[in-house]
Amino acid sequence: MYEPSISIVIPVYNSSAYLSLCLEAIRKQKYDHSKIELIIVDAGSKDNTIEIAKKYGATFILENPLKTGEAGKSVGVQHSSNEIIALIDSDNIIEDENWLHRMVQPFRDPMVAASEPWLYTYRKIDPMITRYCALIGMNDPLCLYLGNYDRISTITGRWTDLPLTIEDKGDYLLFSIPPNDVYPTIGANGFLIRRELLLNVNISRTCLI
Repeated sequence: MYEPSISIVIPVYNSSAYLSLCLEAIRKQKYDHSKIELIIVDAGSKDNTIEIAKKYGATFILENPLKTGEAGKSVGVQHSSNEIIALIDSDNIIEDENWLHRMVQPFRDPMVAASEPWLYTYRKIDPMITRYCALIGMNDPLCLYLGNYDRISTITGRWTDLPLTIEDKGDYLLFSIPPNDVYPTIGANGFLIRRELLLNVNISRTCLI
């Protein structure tokens, strides 16, 4: 069974409302947990975020002096040590206990750099705006008119309108970045990438979004 080591990086700030649900979903993943390190990067929470992170056995709890989510991801990446980095936000709740295993399978191909979900989960219990974004497949409706979105939209029935060459691999779609560097706004909400690729980037000056 292909299970590369994974560093899960979660930036937090007063995240107690959803963090327990996020970490519980990670705990329930059918994956060899000895291959997972959990990195929590805190921007100065005043609630019980840190206590929750400790309860769920965070490998590292780091400080994020620049406070932003992007800066928190950079701090986490710099302290990671495993083969694959998974950027998961504190309010991301993984629905499928096999999610992590499915997300790493494309990395069997040495040419695959990263993977990301192509669908937002729709839950009736979520707030209206969250449900709306899940249905349209983006956080900003402007993306629909630009064609630059990266989740399945019920409006178009597609996950992007960008001119990409896409190959259906059965359990995932494979696309190559074209010469003009036009590609979806990937990088959050369950984004996985090979750590070795980030080692060649000055991530202290790069927004991982």
